[in-house]
Amino acid sequence: MKLFSIVLVGLIILSAIMLPQIFFSVSETEVGIVTRFGQIKSEITSPGLRMKTPFMDQVTTFEKRLLLFDAPPDSLLTRDKKTSHYRRVCPRTNNRPKDFQGKAW
Repeated sequence: MKLFSIVLVGLIILSAIMLPQIFFSVSETEVGIVTRFGQIKSEITSPGLRMKTPFMDQVTTFEKRLLLFDAPPDSLLTRDKKTSHYRRVCPRTNNRPKDFQGKAW
């Protein structure tokens, strides 16, 4: 009985360590890629619970919603020597996560 309880506690500890490494989820507002040693293994565009190889695969998720890149305000000198201030805003979405891997936005 003592050996059984030791084995059972060991299995519980092992599953507590391994289960978060095996399963991952992608929400409705995200897309993701699974990489193995830096190489893209698969692209995930639909939400749900997925499996990966523990300690070998890494999951990177990106926002699928419309994101805005807001640059700092800038000024421009017009033809009549007056200063005009403007702001640049660039909307984008991540529909193809392979294109955004490793880029800092």
